[in-house]
Amino acid sequence: MKTSFISMLIVLFLESTGFSQLDRNWILFNAGLKLDWVAGNPAIDSMFSFHGYAVRTTSQISNQNGQLLFYAAANTIWDRNNQVMSNAPDTSFLYNSGMYHRCMYNVILPVNDDTSLFHVFFANHGSTYLSDIGYLLNYSVSPWQNVNGEVNNIDTIYSGSDATWSLSVVKHGNGRDWWLLYWRSQSDSLMSFIQNADGSLSGPFFQYIDVFPDLLYANDHLFLSFTTDGDKLAIVNVAGPIHLYDFDRCTGQLNNKVVLDSCLLCANSTGYWNGVFSPDGSKLYVTRADTLYQYDLSNLPISFDKQIIWYCPDGYDSGGSDLIRSLQLAPNGTIMVGTYVPDDTLHSDSGSHYLGVIRSPNSAGTACNFDRYGLYLNGYQSDGILPNIPNYDLGPWVGSPCDTLTTTSISEESTKPKIT
Repeated sequence: MKTSFISMLIVLFLESTGFSQLDRNWILFNAGLKLDWVAGNPAIDSMFSFHGYAVRTTSQISNQNGQLLFYAAANTIWDRNNQVMSNAPDTSFLYNSGMYHRCMYNVILPVNDDTSLFHVFFANHGSTYLSDIGYLLNYSVSPWQNVNGEVNNIDTIYSGSDATWSLSVVKHGNGRDWWLLYWRSQSDSLMSFIQNADGSLSGPFFQYIDVFPDLLYANDHLFLSFTTDGDKLAIVNVAGPIHLYDFDRCTGQLNNKVVLDSCLLCANSTGYWNGVFSPDGSKLYVTRADTLYQYDLSNLPISFDKQIIWYCPDGYDSGGSDLIRSLQLAPNGTIMVGTYVPDDTLHSDSGSHYLGVIRSPNSAGTACNFDRYGLYLNGYQSDGILPNIPNYDLGPWVGSPCDTLTTTSISEESTKPKIT
């Protein structure tokens, strides 16, 4: 009884003091647009102007008062005054060195679950017209240092012609560390790291994953998407195959593969763009430029159901202006759908003045209530790319072998990854 009471106090302490120091009710995306859900329905405003290079996958961190601490965009770090942060490389350096690429993804992770230190991971693929080398970089950022923040150092975790922007993170089962999963093109294995509570990285670890290595283009572009509780991972291949795995947050192992789509090149010239799970994990949504798919996983492992939720007959190859791209789970439980036009020429009457919204993503079929024009951007425009936001609120896997936050009798040996 005493042990249970102590465990309950620990859980309550973690819930009251953890990452709640940060405000997750608003996000930045595209060329500095701010979406704020504090009042329930999202309000739209512009935080900063386009920086001259492709912003793409903007990520931001703000404190519990809604004050912006810093953001990652245009392949570098910007302080809360919209200036390149001290010691951060400027965009012209990145561009001229070949480290710049418009398809760079980024994600921000806290160190020690407070606002004093963060790691920002940037991933971009090679084969740009400036360089054949891509990078996985780790920026260490102290937002309160020297008034407006400072980049402490930049570490190259991986570089090579097989580098990609296929990157995703999820909280470790111990509730303190983070798993970082990374994919290299033409590889038959998934690379993973652990960001430990002190900020150090362990790894890399490798696990064999079959993603049709005979199809070269298919292995260059993969999207890695976790459920909100981190127990499943979807790997969406741009060329068609879609695989679902159980993910063990203690060991990092992927198991019990389910092939949701095995059709090579069935996504035609547009390819699959993105995948995201519904809040309850029962549905997986996947986008193609002119199509939104829903995979109903409720009856797994026996069966699953695939439906077309939306289709644009004025498609990608016809230069349509109602196209869709990336997906992101919003703070209010809906799913945002990024919109764009294929030639990046944003017309005044274009559908890119709106975000699509899946209003009831846990519901099957058309009951998910997808609205292609669900959120008007107040005259601003979308380029289709939404931010990469991990589930910062995910706690320990209670009762698991690596749950050392609520269970103190487990050996630390059991938390070591089993991937070799």
